[in-house]
Amino acid sequence: MAALGRTLETPLRCAVSRPADDPAELPALRAEVDDILRVTTEDARAPGVAALGDVHARVLLLHCADALERRPRLRHPGIEAMREHDRARHTDYAASVLAWLDAVGNVGEAARRLTVHPNTLKYRLRRARELFGIDLDQPDVRLSCWLQLRLTD
Repeated sequence: MAALGRTLETPLRCAVSRPADDPAELPALRAEVDDILRVTTEDARAPGVAALGDVHARVLLLHCADALERRPRLRHPGIEAMREHDRARHTDYAASVLAWLDAVGNVGEAARRLTVHPNTLKYRLRRARELFGIDLDQPDVRLSCWLQLRLTD
């Protein structure tokens, strides 16, 4: 596959669906293949040949991103306000919250990634709660905020 792609001077991708026992399954399998190809086309690090199991997390995240795009009302208003605040005032609340979420709540690791002191990060997280109503103590809020920060601009 890679050799053929080099010969044709274009990257090639192959998506492998589950087997179908019934022709009625074909539309769902076609959608599965389309999802796999979308992920492998958008991510240069994705394997050239992939099945859903190889890229499942990315497929799920793409569908979440699509839902947030189609239905802006699903977005946490505090995240939108925080991003606007960051743009207007050149602050880093959104990056700080995302770094903390990516570090699974490890303040030291998140601060290191941001190259700030851990106390600076703690202050930013506290202010994000105060200013934008983002309660990171709640697991569902953490997940929804992570999705929105990770998948939208």
